[in-house]
Amino acid sequence: MKIAETESRNGESQKQWSPSRENVRLQLCLEREEERKKITERWRNGTRRSTPTLMVVRVYLMGSIGISGR
Repeated sequence: MKIAETESRNGESQKQWSPSRENVRLQLCLEREEERKKITERWRNGTRRSTPTLMVVRVYLMGSIGISGR
């Protein structure tokens, strides 16, 4: 609330405040994007590595279920 008051009263403080606020927002967005990229890369690498093992596990489970069903 105090910040809003000083902004409305002083043009200078408003000019100084809003760009810094924008920079913070931009930096946060950039950091989030970087985090997303890292996560997606990890996820892709993880899926690439785990896909064959997952398939084997699925086949094994299906086979065991089929055997137990008989």
